Amino acid sequence: MKKIIFSLTKFSRKNGNTKTKGIGYIDGNNFILALHANNGMPYVKIFEDAVKLIHLVPARTNEYAGYLSELVTIQSEVKENSFEEKQITIDYHLWYSVLDEQ
Repeated sequence: MKKIIFSLTKFSRKNGNTKTKGIGYIDGNNFILALHANNGMPYVKIFEDAVKLIHLVPARTNEYAGYLSELVTIQSEVKENSFEEKQITIDYHLWYSVLDEQ
């Protein structure tokens, strides 16, 4: 497991881009990132099988960056007791540097 420092930018047309920084881990092919929700509550976000999508930054040592996409199903109430499911794509830019390998 590798310990990393990261910067994660979430792209949104509606709310603008949001940027989060912190400490995370690479476990095999997965990113495990410690984040905080808008209400301040901590949570863990896992990007499964995403390490292959991130590449070494040219002319930099030990710095990596790339884009990730996540497909999320949301449910909204159309009429009373009538719900509609939609799938939306959330796009991210991830930059990280490895702190140490455990």
